[in-house]
Amino acid sequence: MLTSIVLLLTSIWYTTGSLLASNAMVHSNEHYKYFESLLEDINKEQTFETLLMLKSASIPNYELHQAIYRYPVPKMLLTKAQADFYYRSQFNSEILTIIIMASYLDNEIMQTLGTILENMRQSRIFTIALCMKTKENEFKHHFLLGCKSLNLTNNLLQFVYSDGCGLSKLWILKPYPIYHWDSNLYDTSHNKVLYYRQHWRNMQNKTLLTYVDNSTTKSLYYRDDWGNLKLNGYVVRLIMLFAELYNATLKMAFPLSDHNSMHYTLILKEMVRKNLLDIPMVTDTSTSERMWWNFSDTYEYDQGLFMVPCAQPLSIGEVYGILLNGYFLGCIAGGTMLLSFMHFMIDYILEDWLQWSHLLLSDRIFRGLIGQTFMARQSTSSSLKIVYLILFVLGLYLSTLFSVSVSSLFTRPSYHPQIETANDLMKSPLKILLYEEDAFNMGIHIKPYQDSVILTRNFPHLQELRHNLNTTYSYYSSLAFWKMTMRKQTIFARQIFCTSENLTIFPYLPWAIPLQKNSPYKEALNNLIHWVHAFGLMEAWISSTFEDILKLQPTTSRHGNDKSPEPKPLTLSDMYWIWIMLMGGHMLAGIVFFLELFWSFRKNYIK
Repeated sequence: MLTSIVLLLTSIWYTTGSLLASNAMVHSNEHYKYFESLLEDINKEQTFETLLMLKSASIPNYELHQAIYRYPVPKMLLTKAQADFYYRSQFNSEILTIIIMASYLDNEIMQTLGTILENMRQSRIFTIALCMKTKENEFKHHFLLGCKSLNLTNNLLQFVYSDGCGLSKLWILKPYPIYHWDSNLYDTSHNKVLYYRQHWRNMQNKTLLTYVDNSTTKSLYYRDDWGNLKLNGYVVRLIMLFAELYNATLKMAFPLSDHNSMHYTLILKEMVRKNLLDIPMVTDTSTSERMWWNFSDTYEYDQGLFMVPCAQPLSIGEVYGILLNGYFLGCIAGGTMLLSFMHFMIDYILEDWLQWSHLLLSDRIFRGLIGQTFMARQSTSSSLKIVYLILFVLGLYLSTLFSVSVSSLFTRPSYHPQIETANDLMKSPLKILLYEEDAFNMGIHIKPYQDSVILTRNFPHLQELRHNLNTTYSYYSSLAFWKMTMRKQTIFARQIFCTSENLTIFPYLPWAIPLQKNSPYKEALNNLIHWVHAFGLMEAWISSTFEDILKLQPTTSRHGNDKSPEPKPLTLSDMYWIWIMLMGGHMLAGIVFFLELFWSFRKNYIK
């Protein structure tokens, strides 16, 4: 049973010619049988669940109306104002639209048709024109232009001649390579007559305008050794397969720059939104439902995250800084002063030997405390022997502890704290280098990081830093680019960049191909996207792109590719703290020396 709704569009166009034409056809019962049979054949070819009819009020009912009214379906009579609505938002899309016009192209009907069939312009349409045979070519020409302007691609045209010549043959609208009419209903690929076809399966070498960015993973272009343009990337390969499979030719809408590639947001803003491209080699995402009406089906699910330099091993200078920290030096200083004072008091009280320079700093005590040999003073005092015993134990403990710490820190070096959360990133002195358009698109999501962000308009420079894994900055990255970076880092001696779940700013990003409004290529592209995922071609294209990246960026990068790097000799910077202590010791010795000279001079001068 055919379930349908008949929508009758009435308008205010009244012409005498169309009235005469319709009166001349009313008496013909053959037309009724013909249209009834034609509707049945169309329904058998592909079932339609709704029947939408638009006609001028100047055309009274005749055979086609009777054929439609014979179907036992509910009928809805609408005025023009009521019919001016978005059909797909309220009904299903399996419809057959019937248009009945007089000898002229009714622009009002075409405009209303475009509104009702918004985002489903490629649905089936059957047009009946009531006109004289001499005006057939003129009507076909104007109607063809109207179909092209609305991106209608599935139209069947029938003329009913008002001069008594009966019915014309059926004309099929063929949109490729250019819009034209064809009277051949026989489809050689199916070996049968087809009223409506998927014309996109063979675009007859139609030229499609496109453009590409250079985002590495999704799209990559470069010149080979012979100067030929090469393209790769899983978005580029999708569009290239689209052209190959459906017999189309791709052409860049504008020349590509080898050294100054455009960011994908600029391509969307300057080309896609202005309808300059038929099918771009970029993807887009949006939180707006209305935007998705002009997108293909989702091609990939991605994430947006921050990639940050991994925690680096401490340098030799930093290791010495950890070993010779304030706590350790404080213990040495405190122990030296305490034991020196005890030694001084024992000498003064028991031995009646006074030397003020040993009150807080005794060379015997200091050397013994750091584990070096020292000359013990001969004495019969048991207290002094106990001091030397304590000095020996403390010196042994501190020297052993220091040696173990040195051994562990140099053989298994510690690392700087790893940035693992958004809070760590905001507190870190490391800045995030971000492209201005990306920052704008992130909106409120980037505000917590605004103090850590450095904006740039130089996208090629940012891209070069990120591709070369320059650790001067952190970067915003897609999950696809991050996976490619992880594959690249497997050939390095150590991982250069890291990320974590807490650094994911967008956990769910569906990406699709943005198209023109009511694009005739949407159905074909959606069909291909599902086949690409079914056969796993996307993963193969990612691997192919990675191979090209390695060719363009040899593995002998500044990060190296040796898993066991050669040992390096100590440098001046490695001895930073040693130099600091040496200079500090010399300065302290110099100050003491001058104080002693001053004291000796003052003592002699007073005498």
